[in-house]
Amino acid sequence: ILSRDKAGDVDGHFTLFVHPEGNFYVRYQKMLSATTSLEYLICTTPFPPDEWHHLAINFGEGPLELFVDGRRAPFEGQLAGLPRLCGDGNPEYGIDGAPGVPWTLGADASCLGCPEPVNQYLRGAIDELRISKVRRDFDL
Repeated sequence: ILSRDKAGDVDGHFTLFVHPEGNFYVRYQKMLSATTSLEYLICTTPFPPDEWHHLAINFGEGPLELFVDGRRAPFEGQLAGLPRLCGDGNPEYGIDGAPGVPWTLGADASCLGCPEPVNQYLRGAIDELRISKVRRDFDL
């Protein structure tokens, strides 16, 4: 759905996508230190197909949060390979990593060695997109 990602780089990877199993996923990747493994924050929640949905994401100062139709994704999250609830923790970083990597709308741009620079195209439509510098309250 929305991606600012590039295989081979470490900081600032951000991807919002629809998994074939029927879940929305938001994934953010950050290097813990110059020598430490990568940190992955993942939120996921199922959704009814063939319907319009409102998606919202909070990140930056405060926890990573995915909202689908006004409800925070309660499902799963992951931090450095350990199970973790989405919305826990306080990752105080945004998506300012991956300098020079463009935003990709309607596809994923993270595939290393793919014949095309983008893949996993969205099968649907995007009605509106807004990116803000501040966190929002998306609860119903």
